[in-house]
Amino acid sequence: MIIVFGNRKGGVGKSTSSVNEAVYILNKLSSDVVILDADRQETAAEWVLEREENEINLERVQLVQKYGKIKNTINDLARKYKHVVIDVAGRNSDEMRSAMLIADVIVMPFKPSTSDFKTIPSMIESIEDAREVNPKLRAVAFLNMCNTSVTNRHEVREWREVLEEFGAFEIAPNMYDRKVYRDCLITGEGVIEMNNPQAKEEVAGLHGVIFK
Repeated sequence: MIIVFGNRKGGVGKSTSSVNEAVYILNKLSSDVVILDADRQETAAEWVLEREENEINLERVQLVQKYGKIKNTINDLARKYKHVVIDVAGRNSDEMRSAMLIADVIVMPFKPSTSDFKTIPSMIESIEDAREVNPKLRAVAFLNMCNTSVTNRHEVREWREVLEEFGAFEIAPNMYDRKVYRDCLITGEGVIEMNNPQAKEEVAGLHGVIFK
């Protein structure tokens, strides 16, 4: 499967979500997977380096870096690996557009905020354009970095209803603003390799929708 984590807005948690999906595939499916870091911020690449240097001796995650028009690179990787997880920059980039032309699914995190939701119509347009070439492309969206406070549950529920009303996405379970997601980027771990049951459940929930 070719999975691209993308959005026209940065800072929504694409890189964190992509590396955690790769670790889930590696550990829970016992399947070969490669991360294609197509974001010049290199968050996924830095995470892989931290993983290799971690004293816990974690199982290695394969990584390739490539920028610009990456369709040929994706094709090459898909012939070598069963699963390709792609992290692209948070904008309407060449990388995101070319990845959608060949991906099985695009996964889009959105923070529950007005500024994030303003990008949704343009993302829908990009997906529709890609489907003219790649009609099999699925679109999965979810709320990310939601406030964990009980007092904010109603607000989060309202944002989720708005996301559903667009009628353009398969909606995955919410993911919340937990310290473990920040820590995993520092240690090179996936949250399923760490001790946080709620985060593990969230990652599993997203994976379940991607692979349904």
